[in-house]
Amino acid sequence: MEKKLSIIIPCYNEENFIYTILNNVLRSSLPKTISKELIVVNDGSTDNSMKLIEDFKNTQPDCDMMIVNHPVNKGKGSCIKSGIKYATGD
Repeated sequence: MEKKLSIIIPCYNEENFIYTILNNVLRSSLPKTISKELIVVNDGSTDNSMKLIEDFKNTQPDCDMMIVNHPVNKGKGSCIKSGIKYATGD
């Protein structure tokens, strides 16, 4: 039986790094019995982070990825709490 790992990625003004981070997480290997879901929480970024996150999702159709957007910055703890609400992993 396959298990799922939920990976929550908080993001605030990370336009220089977010695409690389997402790509590295997606490409990281897990045992074949574990799949991953990415939950990216954009925490009110004022740069191009949100666009880059959406672009990444659009170029990775096989990736189980959800984007959560906070209209204003609420902090990392709030991002984790928001991500947990959407997590479906084991």
